[in-house]
Order: sequence, then structure tokens, then C-alpha cells
Amino acid sequence: MDITITEQDVTQAVPEEVRQVLDRCNRDDPDPEDVKALKEYLRTYPGLWRRFGDMTEQVAYIVLKPFSNNSTFHESMKQGRLELRKEFGFDDSSPFERMLIEHVVLCWLQMQITSILYSSSINGDSSLKVKDYFCRRLSAAQRRFLRACETLTRIRRMVLKSINTNNFERRLINDIK
Repeated sequence: MDITITEQDVTQAVPEEVRQVLDRCNRDDPDPEDVKALKEYLRTYPGLWRRFGDMTEQVAYIVLKPFSNNSTFHESMKQGRLELRKEFGFDDSSPFERMLIEHVVLCWLQMQITSILYSSSINGDSSLKVKDYFCRRLSAAQRRFLRACETLTRIRRMVLKSINTNNFERRLINDIK
């Protein structure tokens, strides 16, 4: 049986056989044979876990869930996340950088949602206590976003410095020869 599920293409349709095992395992007391089959699928197809168990996707889903009744907004934000990932160079990054890019984008998303909630509280008839609460939440979201950006920048500088050092060492060795 040929099932192609890769990390690069987690949007590909999941074969019916795999989906049936997933459905049977998504219960309180799944059959041990189904769990064994699921473990084998997860080992055989490393991209499969991203489709069903990626915690970043779960958090993004929870953050966007209150807006799920507005399909335009919900789908736009999902597409926006993908575009931001691309702009940060997700596809060409190391696995560690990809995790940090996901974190930056998720922090951005949380900051934007918090900004909407804060703006709504300011423009509405909310009490001063509620406005203060959302103001503090927004400040915290902004700090998390900036820290995530700083961390990504710091790691990229380290990688660049390492690459430059390796190139220098190679040139030095070639010059000695």
C-alpha cells in the first residue's frame, strides 16, 4: 500500500484506511490493535502527526474558535498565518527556526485577537475594570510577541555567525594548502 503523507504536504487527503483507524482510536477505550496500527502509521508517515496532533495548530484553532461563526475572518486569519510563515522564510528554515517562526506567528495571532478584544472594550460600555483587564492582556501579548521575534532574530544571528565562521575556517584551510 502506498500512502504519501509528508511534513511538506500535510494538507494532502488522508487515506480512508488511516482515517478509519484514527476514528476508532479517538475513543475513551480504543482497541489495542487499533492503537498499535495508529502508532505504526505515525512512525511510517512522519507528517501525519502534524495533521492531527500539532499543538501549534490546536492553539491556533482555540484562539480563532470564538470567531468561527465569521467564515471570512476565520479563513482570512488562517491564510494570514500561512502567509506570515512564508514571509518569515518557514520553508527554507531549520526545524528549530520553524518552531520559532510558528511561535512568532502564533504570538502575532494572539496579539491581534487581544487587540480586537481591547478595542471592543474601549469602544463599548465596558467598566473601567474590564478595560484595564484587556489593556493588561494586550500589553502581555505584545511582550510575548516581541520576545518571540527577538528569540528568532537571535537564533538566526547565531546560525549566520556559525555559517560565516565555517566559511572562514574553510578558506583558511584552503589558503594553508
